[in-house]
Amino acid sequence: MAFIKDRTVMIPTPGGRGRFDTSPEVQMEVSSSIISVEEVSQLSSGLNVLENSAFEILSLLPSIRTQTTELSADLLRMKLIAMVESFEKSAYEANLDSKEVEIARYILCATVDELVMNTPLGEEAQWSRHCLLSHYHGETWGGENVFVILGNLNKNPHKNIDLLELIYICMSLGFEGKYAVEPDRLSQLYELKKSLYHTLTQIRGTTPKALSPHWKGEDTLAKTLRSYLPLWVAAVFLVAMACMVYFYLLIHINDQSSIALRSASRVLTEQHSQFKVQLPQVNESVFIRVSRLFAPEIEKNQIRLSDRSQQIRIVINSDLLFRSGSAELEPEYAALISYMGRELMSEQGRILVEGHTDSIPINTIRFPSNWHLSQARAEQVKRLLEQAGKEYGRYQIEARADTQPLANNATPEGRAQNRRVELVLLPETDWR
Repeated sequence: MAFIKDRTVMIPTPGGRGRFDTSPEVQMEVSSSIISVEEVSQLSSGLNVLENSAFEILSLLPSIRTQTTELSADLLRMKLIAMVESFEKSAYEANLDSKEVEIARYILCATVDELVMNTPLGEEAQWSRHCLLSHYHGETWGGENVFVILGNLNKNPHKNIDLLELIYICMSLGFEGKYAVEPDRLSQLYELKKSLYHTLTQIRGTTPKALSPHWKGEDTLAKTLRSYLPLWVAAVFLVAMACMVYFYLLIHINDQSSIALRSASRVLTEQHSQFKVQLPQVNESVFIRVSRLFAPEIEKNQIRLSDRSQQIRIVINSDLLFRSGSAELEPEYAALISYMGRELMSEQGRILVEGHTDSIPINTIRFPSNWHLSQARAEQVKRLLEQAGKEYGRYQIEARADTQPLANNATPEGRAQNRRVELVLLPETDWR
């Protein structure tokens, strides 16, 4: 760690830049609650030169988080490295302090790395081994240090206002750092951003909404309308219009994300089919033991046992567990899940809980897409399994939506078969 005296900021000392790895690996998924590309584009005429220099990187972050970029992991990494080089060149041409540029680069690299690693694309490509922080600063994770930097910058906010604004923008674009693993991360991040926003507005002041302070002329028509139209009617109308626009955009964005998810799934299937991969054989002793363990439930057709993809899978039909469009477990089958959690304590290794849906789209406020529904259902099953076996940390979830159908979605029977929750046993892994 190098101490920057003129800014009283702690930053990691940059490491050597290793040779870039071009081995291809790809994957994608979906997320929410972020700033849009259109909103980021407004930063191109932002408050400071540092933001303008970083505009190209900032404008790419929403596409990374929503996984609408069509680049492979290697192409994305090369593009980002080129963007960082362009940022540095622009910043130095604007005569920015070299330490300020170095800190800004660290913040940007940490943000990009976190957003990429939170997607299946980054996980599949093992992004952490060749991340931007490693390339520029010799580190693999900056989630702790960014907030150390923030604390030191806050000691002299007037002098460090540009960097504070950059951190605020990165947090608004999805950077969570060390708070990502906190149980109450949302409330902690909210308070932190609120405090940072207060600091910024104390120094910058609030942005005037009008381009000209003297643009308004005589408001005779408005006065006439106000005499006939109560103010509350106009307020209700505006709120209703805002809600309609919000719901339309929410549905539209999630429709597009569902299309992107299905496209990514098809690409992965096509790519995997080009390679002959030696998959591990199913552990027959484990398969037999699990089939005996749940023999009564299998006989009642409450669950099925499968060795699809050379993995032991316990398949539960979602129609038994949940009502249509719901993620609340039916009480009768909640007891079944709890029973399974206790029985699976005798087995070794991690267990992956996968949520699957049919291809009929869902557009509700709670579940804007099939991905959100499958994630919520998998989370409910995981929660009961953990509580029953007291094995917190053993279970992980994956939302698959309609990307891995078992049957044809064109028929009611096929769709019913595709609506399911699968427990994938990974006996060779250690979770304790």
